[in-house]
Amino acid sequence: MTIAIRFIPTLQREGVRINEAQLSRGYSPGGGVIGKLKQLGPVMLPLMLNSLAKADTLGLTIDMRGYRKASEHRRKMVYHAADLVTVLIVAAIFAGIVYVTFFL
Repeated sequence: MTIAIRFIPTLQREGVRINEAQLSRGYSPGGGVIGKLKQLGPVMLPLMLNSLAKADTLGLTIDMRGYRKASEHRRKMVYHAADLVTVLIVAAIFAGIVYVTFFL
């Protein structure tokens, strides 16, 4: 949990950096609420890819230092209904961002 909280300021800085890069390339989504929603599209994809890469690196670092127990690697994952609901919510948010970005 502490590691996840530590990434919040890093993600905020990354988001600002990516947003500034998009604006320096001349990206102008417009004003108002629709403009703010359209602005999320070009920022979220690079932000998610960067955060996944950092999480992968952190996981490899934890494995290499031996902080995980051997039994944790053999544990089988079981999916529950809450996992399906979470995936559906994320898919709906993604679809909404794509719709607002490309069709409005």
